[in-house]
Amino acid sequence: MLGLLGAMMVAGLLSLYLRPGGSAWRCPGVSPGWWVFKPSRYWFIRGRCWHRLDGLPADRTMTVRCPECGTQVTPGKRLRDGYRFRFGSLALVCLMSAIACGISAGIRGKAWSRSLPGLPLVMLAQADFITHRSTMRKDLAERNMAGTLGDTSKSILAWRLVREFRDDDRSWNALKAEDQMRFIGAAGIEALRSEFLNGDDQSKWISMEFLRTFDRNPPRQLIEIGRREILSGDANARRRFMHYLGTFDDDPSEELIDLWIRNCASHRYSRSSGTIGYLKKHATRARPKMIELMKNGTGPEKYLIAITFVELSDDEQLPLAVEILTSHLEDNEIANDQNTAIEVLSELGPRVLPLLEPYMKTLDLQGRYSLGHITTSVQRYDVETWEHWYRLPEEQKAQYRDYWGPWEYLRGIKEAPRYLLDQVRLETNAASR
Repeated sequence: MLGLLGAMMVAGLLSLYLRPGGSAWRCPGVSPGWWVFKPSRYWFIRGRCWHRLDGLPADRTMTVRCPECGTQVTPGKRLRDGYRFRFGSLALVCLMSAIACGISAGIRGKAWSRSLPGLPLVMLAQADFITHRSTMRKDLAERNMAGTLGDTSKSILAWRLVREFRDDDRSWNALKAEDQMRFIGAAGIEALRSEFLNGDDQSKWISMEFLRTFDRNPPRQLIEIGRREILSGDANARRRFMHYLGTFDDDPSEELIDLWIRNCASHRYSRSSGTIGYLKKHATRARPKMIELMKNGTGPEKYLIAITFVELSDDEQLPLAVEILTSHLEDNEIANDQNTAIEVLSELGPRVLPLLEPYMKTLDLQGRYSLGHITTSVQRYDVETWEHWYRLPEEQKAQYRDYWGPWEYLRGIKEAPRYLLDQVRLETNAASR
């Protein structure tokens, strides 16, 4: 089908640029009569005689008799000299054949787009009237999720998907576009950057979340815009750009750090707010204010700062951080704080057990049960196995935290053969150096 469509375009362009011209006139030949309906080579060739008529004597009605075939040719029947082959007819035949191929492919594959390669299909999908519910887009989504699209096709598709992030009158298109963008990955960075700067509030928010994941080297322009928007006073812009800069801003001002620390109170016991990662990244500069906030701040502020110091393994502040987190193991009206506190304290491994012992008698029944759960989970693995977790780089620890915490890693270390353990030990030592 693609080959016939290409031939149609070539023949169509030739028919436009090779129009008949010149001063000579040609004889059309004898009229075919009813034989015009019979397949014939004259469908593609102009004129049955093609004898030149210029210079021949004409009567009063300007009718000329062809000396070759004897046809009386009036001025209206004369053919202008030029290319004799009918490229327009060839283009029409190619078009009809291409349509037939498309219908055949649709019948066999239940979708005509199945026969198209990825790149032409992605380019056709750029049209606004082709929505996410169309057969073409569904086929394209299946290919994208199966990983069969190339980087060029993914990049072009990303420009279509980011437009669907916007707040419009089409139901569920933004959600479908998000699902597909996860499989495009780094190939869609340029489209995401553009939408992050030029889209509406909804598309900017969605684009920012993907940029935090895929864009490891953002341009300076985005960082400067983010800093300016954070300090502008717009609450929505501040929240959006603070998340973005939390990943990439390597040299924030003291004003930005203070804003991030004050931001702890606005997340209401949420470990996934992005504030923890930012404070860990700039812990050296933020540490004095974090200590002050952990001692005298509000409940959410103390909770978030305590988690930060535990993940930093700050031995000096660890006792106070553990005290704050153990208070969240008890029965209260705060949603999900017990589960998060168990996860955070368990990641400390054997070094947290002496710090938890004094609270075994002071906490309520739920708190004591939680401490027993932490102790059992930690003691399931020996100290040598936990040492591998301690030496793991922070980036890899963060990846494990997103799923099941350290347990999957520890189980793999415990079950691995000795030679693999030696290799892991060398790699973690090299990474820590």
